[in-house]
Amino acid sequence: MTTIEQLERLAKEGTEVLDAQLLPIEAALVGYPEVIFDEADSLKLRQGQRIRQLRESGTYMAKSADGRLLALVEAFPDGTLRSLRGFNLGDPTSSNQPE
Repeated sequence: MTTIEQLERLAKEGTEVLDAQLLPIEAALVGYPEVIFDEADSLKLRQGQRIRQLRESGTYMAKSADGRLLALVEAFPDGTLRSLRGFNLGDPTSSNQPE
């Protein structure tokens, strides 16, 4: 855990040093089981549509077939999944990263 005081010291060294302290969002979701979606269902999920996929009721970390985090989803007893929180993290292979 990094304290505010430590971050203030690091901020004086520049944004690259601060950026190095960031964790990927998956680090906060590590306790959730994963469910993988094909391209068609990934698109539906990103558009807020329910997906039909039999799962035990509960909360899951939804990922695309290529491993991108899509959403935190809830599975219902009727066999549907709905997005609780979608993530628009962009394409990890893209070079369109801010400099």
